[in-house]
Amino acid sequence: MLHKIGKQEFETIGITHSQAYILLIVNKYPGIAQHEIRDLLWFASSTVTRFVKDLEKKEYLIRAHEGKITQVYPTDKSKESIKHINLVWSDLNGKYQDSLGKKSTKKLAEEMYQSALFLGESFKVI
Repeated sequence: MLHKIGKQEFETIGITHSQAYILLIVNKYPGIAQHEIRDLLWFASSTVTRFVKDLEKKEYLIRAHEGKITQVYPTDKSKESIKHINLVWSDLNGKYQDSLGKKSTKKLAEEMYQSALFLGESFKVI
């Protein structure tokens, strides 16, 4: 259900929640290497490539190739979208709170964050 709510919210701006994460990262770190995006989000390389290509087609991002490294830069459209993306995240949080309650939403977010940290460390050991 939470995924469905998130999907519906981001459809209003024509991107997925995963693509929103990428836009937030690229706007914060212009010129970030595509493999660094992969590492930050724990996505497969092919997934990041697919999302970045799609966002480039939608004119949110520009890719530049330096040898084997692909760097990603935000466009003006991308920079302008950040405020709207943050509003969607805020609305989404409100809908989660309406469904789960404020306390449960906060607890869920904290547990998901801790789980992500734990899994990230576990994968580094493998």
